[in-house]
Amino acid sequence: MFEANAPAMRSHDHSHYHPPMLIRLFLLTALAILPACSLFSRAHEPTIEQAAPYTGPAVDFDSTSRTHIAQITCPTPGWSASHDLTREGWPSHEVFITLVPPPADAINAQVLTTILVDTGVRAESPCRVYIRRADQAPDSIAAGSYTLAASADPAPAR
Repeated sequence: MFEANAPAMRSHDHSHYHPPMLIRLFLLTALAILPACSLFSRAHEPTIEQAAPYTGPAVDFDSTSRTHIAQITCPTPGWSASHDLTREGWPSHEVFITLVPPPADAINAQVLTTILVDTGVRAESPCRVYIRRADQAPDSIAAGSYTLAASADPAPAR
């Protein structure tokens, strides 16, 4: 009949979760969401204008410090620059900058003005700077196209 010291019999209760099933569900959900994420991320990528040459203020580099510093020589005071993005890449890092000129009705002296922008790229790495010009600071990095303005070679090892 029923003995007191006999091992208890277990029934197969399926009410508890099954880890492999949860893993499969997670993977299927991730695969379903992945295309939507890639579409969303591309909406925030900068657009590079390949065919047009850069015609804005001159860009040079100071690579004597830890990072490349972009030196943008503007024709008058009142220009502003914003460092939008630095993207690691191969064969070089890409830096995206927006230049905003002074208002057209502003009275400015005809004096060359240099704006310094730290690219955040180590001086030992090559760097390309892309610039877009905007009449005012844009709301999004996706607004407007960038043009290759200058490239910096790796600084020699010190």
